[in-house]
Amino acid sequence: MKRVIGSISATIFSLVLLLGFKTHAPDASTTLATKASSADEGASTSSATASRSSSSSVDRTTGTSPPSTTTTTKSSAGNRTITGRSVSTRWGPVQVKVTMSGPTITAIDVVEYPQSNDRDIAINSEALPMLVSQAMSVQSAAVDGVSGATYTTTGFIQSLQSALSKA
Repeated sequence: MKRVIGSISATIFSLVLLLGFKTHAPDASTTLATKASSADEGASTSSATASRSSSSSVDRTTGTSPPSTTTTTKSSAGNRTITGRSVSTRWGPVQVKVTMSGPTITAIDVVEYPQSNDRDIAINSEALPMLVSQAMSVQSAAVDGVSGATYTTTGFIQSLQSALSKA
C-alpha cells in the first residue's frame, strides 16, 4: 500500500512539474543585446557576416520566401558568386550565397534563414556566424555544426554543398 501511495505521489508531482514548465522566450533587451554583439563580431570578421540579418529574402509581410533559384555571376576579376538551393528545414528555409576566387571561398552570405520568432533570431544570430567561420576555415561544407541549431546547421550545409557543387 505504501508503494502505491508513493508511486501516485511521484506521478502527480512529476505531472505538476511538467505542466508548470515554461519555455524560455528571450525578452527584447536580450534579443537586442545578442543582435548588437553579433553585429560587432560580424563587422570585425567580414562584411558578409555583418550584412546577414539585413539581407534575408523572406517577405516579412507575408512570411513567404521567393522561389528557389541558383545563380552564378562571374566578374572581370575572376570572382564568381553562386547561390545554393533553398533548403527547407523544420523551422524555415536556409539558403547561402558563396563568392569564390578560383577554388577559394572568399565569402559566404546567408541570404535566407529561419527568423519568424525571437527564438529563431536568437539562435541564428549566434549559429550562423559560427557556421560561416567554420566553412571559411575548412574551405568546404564539412563543418562540425553548432549545438542547439541542428536544423539550421543541416540546411546551411546542404545549401552550401549545392553551391559548391555548381562551382
